[in-house]
Amino acid sequence: MKSLSVRTRLLVAFWILLLVCVLAPSTYFHHQLHRVLLEESEKRLHQELTFLIWSLKNHVPFPWLSDLDDWCTQAGSLLGLRITYIAQGGRVVADSHVPYDKLGFMEDHWNRPEVVGARQNGFGFSLHSSDTIRKNLLYGAMPVSQIPNLPSGILRIAMPVSQIKATLDQQRRHLWWILGLSFMGTGLLAFAFSRLMEKPLTPLLDIVRSLGRREFHRPRPSGYPVLDALGEALQKTSARVEGQIKALEDQRAQLQAILEGMKEGVFLLDAEGRIQSANRAALQIQRAPRSPVGLKPLEVFLNPDLQKACDQVLAGRDTAHVEIILDPERHFDVHVVSLRTPMVPQGAVVVLHDITELKRLARIRRDFVANVSHELRTPLTAVKGYAETLLESPCVQDSEAKMFVETILRKANHMTRMVNDLLTLTRLESQPSQVPQEAVDAAGAVAAAVETCYPEARKRHMDIHILFPQQPLWVRAHRDALVQVFQNLLDNAIRYSHPSTPIRIRAQLQADTVLFTVEDEGPGIPLEHQARVFERFYRVDRQKESPSGSTGLGLAICRHIVQNMGGRVWVESPVRGTERGTAFCFTVHRADESERKEALKG
Repeated sequence: MKSLSVRTRLLVAFWILLLVCVLAPSTYFHHQLHRVLLEESEKRLHQELTFLIWSLKNHVPFPWLSDLDDWCTQAGSLLGLRITYIAQGGRVVADSHVPYDKLGFMEDHWNRPEVVGARQNGFGFSLHSSDTIRKNLLYGAMPVSQIPNLPSGILRIAMPVSQIKATLDQQRRHLWWILGLSFMGTGLLAFAFSRLMEKPLTPLLDIVRSLGRREFHRPRPSGYPVLDALGEALQKTSARVEGQIKALEDQRAQLQAILEGMKEGVFLLDAEGRIQSANRAALQIQRAPRSPVGLKPLEVFLNPDLQKACDQVLAGRDTAHVEIILDPERHFDVHVVSLRTPMVPQGAVVVLHDITELKRLARIRRDFVANVSHELRTPLTAVKGYAETLLESPCVQDSEAKMFVETILRKANHMTRMVNDLLTLTRLESQPSQVPQEAVDAAGAVAAAVETCYPEARKRHMDIHILFPQQPLWVRAHRDALVQVFQNLLDNAIRYSHPSTPIRIRAQLQADTVLFTVEDEGPGIPLEHQARVFERFYRVDRQKESPSGSTGLGLAICRHIVQNMGGRVWVESPVRGTERGTAFCFTVHRADESERKEALKG
């Protein structure tokens, strides 16, 4: 829609102001004039009635009622009024506008408003339409009595409303003439004022238009101090705008250079989830000749996991992270970040980091560890067998030789456990993380782990307390894996706690998970080491050899098992509410009713 010009807006403003200033008082005075005319008409009717009743009383007695009708006709003609004589009861006996022989056909007038007012107050006044002559009339009535040869009754006179209407119509015509002339005058004034205003504003308009063309010049003096000051302000503002535009262009060029120089693929999504722009690396990842602009990520990369992560962020999440495989040999770590800002109400940035080489190296490492561990099992078994045979032979009766063989057997057993743990860890790392659909009784898993670890705890005079809720705890897990987690954490607590101190296993129900905690009263773990205790072979004190026979892989195995089941694991030291000890915590998803029933049937 085309906007109105200054001239038109000024004219419309003048006309609206004129209508408000003229019509409002005119309407008020029109109503006031109508009321005053009615009051004047009422006074006139009262005076005319008073005169007519005086004339009747001083007139020669009428021999017949027809003579009264003739008198009413003559008086009404002279005064310009309709005169009606209504006898007691409502019968019309004389009327200036109705022939005498037709008076008998007129209806009862006793309950007319003006007649009722005359009977009750001595004078009645009303405005209504006459059924006889079909016109709107003003009526006035007064009671009449004690006139010779005339029955007592009501004398009523009426005058047409057209007299009042003519006066009001004349006043209305004058008003329209005034409005018409005023509109013409204001139109001319608006045209003159708009021309007068546009002339000094033209230089300012040229400045504003030059901003769009990025052509900046000083305004010409207009002769108006205020407008000249405004021009100077616009000129300074235009200079600042030019500087900001240049800074923005420089920043945009730098950002574009950074994006084009990145190895990571980056593309921008709009509110509808379609690609707005992409850097060179993203186009190389795409490996397609057509431009991705305007398409959805699923149409470009053909990966439903990537599209699902983008949809989640566009639906309200702040970030999303997913690993995708575009080809059998190309792995990408994808981060999707929301762009909800005051300037950008909705959108997302997607960053694809190529982790193919990292995956290849991790696979090589796993294969190397698995192959080496597998190759070490056979010689270790032989070493253990020979050491056990030597212990039973007479050639090691010497105490020093026996000590050497026992050391060999102990180290061989330690290396065997380490090899088994490495194989277990390699197998866990190769499994994808997913929540199991099997329901497991957590209390039974804890009982199995306690049964395995209790002999070692009894040697150190340590009690194991199971603090579980009364109701059964069913979780989504693999039973053997859950038993191994509890067993590794219990074994860790027994090895590193002080003798004769208790170990507590707690369980706490949460919204959709169960929180398990294994607490001890040992020396604790310093804060700077807590983030790394789940790494393989990591020791808090690397200067000392572990006297407990630990392989350094138990916590790493626990972390992978819990993550593969969709949970998380962490350490707290000291134990919450105390100043000593360590608490290893992990979460597992709760099983629903149908999964519990299925497990009980099995």
